[in-house]
Amino acid sequence: MARRLVEKGIDGMGKVTVTPDKIKVHYEDGQVFNILPEDIYEGIKVIDGKYFVGLNAEGNKIRSTRPPKGAYRCKFDHFGGKKDEPPIYYEKKVDNFGNPPHLEFWIIFKVMDKDYADFEIARSYWYCFKRDNSPEYEGKIALMGNGSRVMEELLHEMGVPLEDIDFDYSDNILPELSKLIKAKDKELVVTVGDKGYVKTVTTMP
Repeated sequence: MARRLVEKGIDGMGKVTVTPDKIKVHYEDGQVFNILPEDIYEGIKVIDGKYFVGLNAEGNKIRSTRPPKGAYRCKFDHFGGKKDEPPIYYEKKVDNFGNPPHLEFWIIFKVMDKDYADFEIARSYWYCFKRDNSPEYEGKIALMGNGSRVMEELLHEMGVPLEDIDFDYSDNILPELSKLIKAKDKELVVTVGDKGYVKTVTTMP
């Protein structure tokens, strides 16, 4: 039987030193990797400092960076998807919480604070957008099921309460939703936990 394996890679807090010919990543467990500048994934910000660094399984490419634990001024940047293609959700077959297979999508926030400007912070959310079949809202969008309350609260913080989502349902609403969120251009406070992942997202006071 064939199966698909997901590359785990190397990830953790590291001290990063940038020189013209290489990027040195010294992890807290003692591992040290030297990466060529051309082996940084497109769009990934790398600076001198101590923060979370994700490498590929071979340890020769930087595929992600994340600021350390703290609260950061951010803006919504984009939804996840393949390069040069519209954003899209994906099927999550197994997770760590015993949930059945379901759809998820990534939201990427861009840091605006000086020390980590242009760093990206990402979090996955349940794709809980459904077609509304009630007579009054036929063909519109409804939030239903697991993750719907979290999504409703998040959209509100990003300046998009449900009543502002007035376009029709489709198999993938993310491209239209992205335009709507970007038009609101809300400044947000994103808190990052011990592992460098998003914990909370709120509107900037």
